[in-house]
Amino acid sequence: MQREKKTPHGCCKLLTLLNLAVHIIYLLVKYVVKIVLESIDD
Repeated sequence: MQREKKTPHGCCKLLTLLNLAVHIIYLLVKYVVKIVLESIDD
């Protein structure tokens, strides 16, 4: 935890991008699961 304070600003930017990517993947997975569940119901 203490290490994070010493990291350069570039690392924070990378973490933000990673967080955004995870969020996008989560939304995509949610969307795909919704489609799959709907197709199973039919």
